[in-house]
Amino acid sequence: EQVVHEIDEAAAALSECSEELWQLHEAVAEHQQTEVLIEALEARHTELYASVTCEADVTDALREEESRLLDEMDELERMFAESYARVQAALERYQQLTDDSP
Repeated sequence: EQVVHEIDEAAAALSECSEELWQLHEAVAEHQQTEVLIEALEARHTELYASVTCEADVTDALREEESRLLDEMDELERMFAESYARVQAALERYQQLTDDSP
């Protein structure tokens, strides 16, 4: 009976660790996806100014597009910070579970 109880406890702990590990995996994947989006946006910003050789090349349309890209970057940076916080929180929860395990 004691062995069955210990096996049940170990199974429950393993299940909890597995769930936390999956949440950590999802948080890391989301964080990496946000990082990819930021890199793509940075490339678009670089492309935007690739043809600019002098001040006269900077048109109102170009400035508007840059403003839109910068707004999008602000949003992605917020998402990046939030996803990083989720990764850290998930990692801490997982570490606590594995530190507390028998």
